[in-house]
Amino acid sequence: MDESLEKRVTLLVALRYALAPGCVLLAAAVYLSPAGRMLGLAELLVFAVLAAAWFGGAGPGLVAAALATLTLPQLDAPNYPLLGGLLDLPHFLMFIIAGLAVGWAVSRRASALREQARYARAMDVSDDGFWEWIVASDTIYTSPKLLEIYGFAPGTSFIGRDDLFARLPFQPEDHALVTRVFAEHFAGKTARCDVEARFIRDGETRWVQLGGVAARNTSGAVVHWTGTVRDITERKRSEEALRLSEEQYELAMAASESGYWDWHIPSDRFVSSRRALEMGGYDPDSFTTRDEFRKRNKMHPEDFARWEAARQTLFTGTGERLAMEVRYIVRGEIRWHGLKAICRRDDTGKVIRWTGSTTDVTERKRAEAAQRESEQRYARVVSVSDEAFWDWNAAVDELYLSPRFLEMFDFPPDTKFQGRAAFITRMPISTADREALEHAASEHFAGKTERMEIEFRASVRGEDRWIQATGRATFVEEQVDRWSGAIRDVTARRRAEEALRESQERHELAMAASESGHWDWHVSTDRYFVSPRAFELSGLEDEVWVNREDYRARINMHPEDFARWEAAREALFAGTGERLAMEVRYIVRGEIRWHSLQAICRRDASGKVIRWVGSTIDITNRKKAEEELQTMERKLRQAQRLEAMGTLAGGIAHDFNNILGAVLGYGEMAKRDASKGSRLARDLDSIMTAGERGRALVDRVLAFSRSAVGERVPVHVEGVVREVLDQVLAKLPPNVTVHAKMHADRAAVRGDATQVHQVVANLTNNAIQAMPDGGTLRVGLTVERAEGPSTATIGGREAGEYVVLTVADTGTGIAPELVDRIFDPFFTTKEVGTGTGLGLSLVHGIVSQLGGAIDVASRLGAGSTFTVYLPRCEDVAEPIDEMDSAPPRGVGQRVLIVDDEEPLVQIATRFLEDLGYKPVGFTSSSAALAEFRADPQRFDVLITDERMPEMSGSALIRKVREVRGSLPVVLMSGYLGEAPGEADEVLQKPVSRRDFAASLAKVLRHESISRPAASHSGKR
Repeated sequence: MDESLEKRVTLLVALRYALAPGCVLLAAAVYLSPAGRMLGLAELLVFAVLAAAWFGGAGPGLVAAALATLTLPQLDAPNYPLLGGLLDLPHFLMFIIAGLAVGWAVSRRASALREQARYARAMDVSDDGFWEWIVASDTIYTSPKLLEIYGFAPGTSFIGRDDLFARLPFQPEDHALVTRVFAEHFAGKTARCDVEARFIRDGETRWVQLGGVAARNTSGAVVHWTGTVRDITERKRSEEALRLSEEQYELAMAASESGYWDWHIPSDRFVSSRRALEMGGYDPDSFTTRDEFRKRNKMHPEDFARWEAARQTLFTGTGERLAMEVRYIVRGEIRWHGLKAICRRDDTGKVIRWTGSTTDVTERKRAEAAQRESEQRYARVVSVSDEAFWDWNAAVDELYLSPRFLEMFDFPPDTKFQGRAAFITRMPISTADREALEHAASEHFAGKTERMEIEFRASVRGEDRWIQATGRATFVEEQVDRWSGAIRDVTARRRAEEALRESQERHELAMAASESGHWDWHVSTDRYFVSPRAFELSGLEDEVWVNREDYRARINMHPEDFARWEAAREALFAGTGERLAMEVRYIVRGEIRWHSLQAICRRDASGKVIRWVGSTIDITNRKKAEEELQTMERKLRQAQRLEAMGTLAGGIAHDFNNILGAVLGYGEMAKRDASKGSRLARDLDSIMTAGERGRALVDRVLAFSRSAVGERVPVHVEGVVREVLDQVLAKLPPNVTVHAKMHADRAAVRGDATQVHQVVANLTNNAIQAMPDGGTLRVGLTVERAEGPSTATIGGREAGEYVVLTVADTGTGIAPELVDRIFDPFFTTKEVGTGTGLGLSLVHGIVSQLGGAIDVASRLGAGSTFTVYLPRCEDVAEPIDEMDSAPPRGVGQRVLIVDDEEPLVQIATRFLEDLGYKPVGFTSSSAALAEFRADPQRFDVLITDERMPEMSGSALIRKVREVRGSLPVVLMSGYLGEAPGEADEVLQKPVSRRDFAASLAKVLRHESISRPAASHSGKR
């Protein structure tokens, strides 16, 4: 107590006792006054004693009685003198009795008033309302807080108990409950009545907790009833939020069909969901420690060793996640489970939490089909606490604590504290919260807060308890005069909040481990929740959707798939089913993404859907892989068909080539001997014309089979296209017009001009035939650059420059289901006799051989457009026609001729003899090789066929070159995939006299340059 306060207390005590002599002196003065003789001295002194006792209490009353006893003999003769007349006995006793009686009554009244004031202050800061019912008079008292809780106006009064309970706004069913609980208590069945009930205030449903105790007389009848009421709405809402969160968690886990475990390592608390136990084949009781799990584990021993080794490695390192597929032995059957787990570490890096999920992936292992995970988990925290009160008189440092206060902190009921400082010292407040509590009180004492409100921890009976304190101070001259307040044990609420946080964290960890998003639609309230992962997968901002209309307005699911999904959902809701699974497309940042949706609904007792929960996972990569595989399989089948047809066609063309070679060779020789203009000459011309037509047909077949022999040289594409258009215009139907746009200049492709000619001719002829009623043929040629790889109807393009040929018509078009077949050999949409079915297959073969690609766009009734992409090599000048000249001749060089066809050997021998060479022919490659080995220097050049029964031309060339590496070689064939590198010159059958002359002159000229002429002459 400070010095000024001590002086004030001393002054107040002194003034109380000063009343005694003052009153006695005043009585004496009145007696000695002229009017005083009318009054008796004893009566005046009695009034003085009564006044001192009334205003000062028992102490000042006794002092006044003593002074009055001593004063009376001095002013009036005593009736019964004692002690030598010092006092009068009867008056002494009268004065003493009057002072004690009045002083004691006044002290009792003051004490009662102080007690009432103390409780009034405590009730003022308490969150509880109070009532008191005097049964005899049916008088009921209600505190202001009770009126505030129930929404009554301040100062509202009630006419008895029945009036109060008739006006309390309880819900009907809870009103009946409260009435029953109170009736049982009045009947003596319970020592105390406690009940929780709902009431309506301002249109809102709220919860209260009621408690009361009835006082009874000796016969057991209730004579007095006192009780409290507390608003517990926030606690109830917290419990409801926890329940909803756990239900949402349960539904999400049920929708994903996964199991779940959670190992709290510091406490060794191990929890497994019912689904995890079911999947593992365990009994439906949970594990409490991880040792129990290890003892009862049904994982395959080999996989359990792998899992444990991986987990220990993760725990000793710094990683966070672990995923593994393991085997379980469930009721004698091997089941595959996908385990995904995540660990949580403390500040030192030590693992304190190990949470994961398990999914039965047996079907996916068997059929590569994924199954979603699920888990369920339940927890509930419910607690109720009572309030306690304190009152601190700062002036005298006197502290009052209610019995409930002492009970809450485990103090004995009769505990007293010598002031606030001693109380604070002995309070079992947590060290971490003591400073915060002192700071809150200091801020309130400084006038910075209207009320002090704080929650802190206290260690009670070895357990940490959460306490909520609310206090309010009153001030005198800016100093704290009184400080009153209430405390409430809120451990149950704090634990409920912590349980809710852990439940949400557990849910988030499970969702993070599965990498899936989820949603939850509470149908009855239209409350819609979407997880952050689901927003991320859909490419939307992380936001809150309050109802399903928000979802419908903002969802970016493909319209076609959204219609399918909604139709399936509505059908499910209208039926009795539970689950729905579908693969749908989402438009995410302009890109099509595939999602797998799996959902589950919860119904009420009538079968109506009240909850719709599901999960989503991105399966785009899997869908792309499936589409690419289908495309590759389709192209592979087409390539195999073309290869088979090409092999057959190439074999036929080779044999036909040999026949044509004989026809054209003998025809050319016979034509030389026939007179010009004679009938024989004309007949021979017809034979040669027919043979050339056969040669052109063989060229087309060989081009289709990709076996035609041709030198790859830069081909001026625009020149070839113009040449074809000149031929087309010469025989163009009158109802067809041609529009050509050439912008390729001197751009060239590496290949064979004849093949490029065939591509353009076939495409233009097909376009004209597709317009029987007339139309427009558009031919375009440009140079384009591809910046990156791309696919086409046939083949694909890499980055680079391409010569692009476009042939478009306005004809009948191609049906979509036929586009994939138009390049098949012998497939045609034309009438019988109009087409052979080889045109587009020939185009396909040539373009593929040149490394190009083909795109086809067509619409029935509107025409078709074929776009051919050929890799550009370089620029060339347009070809210049060579003047006709006599073929070059030999000067007696010896030529070794090898061909398995006797007529072709004879024709070649006669051609070479006419050209000045000395040929030696063989129909057997083995015999020819033996002849060469007998005298390697005998021959100056070798001419050989490629396809021969004993030994191929390529093999013969290699064996000859082993003996004489510099011998010039000319290879003849019409069936080569690629020209063999051993030959110096390649001729395609059938071979004319001019072809022989040019090829021999070329290889012998190269031979003469590569070695000195003298050496050559010496060999001959």
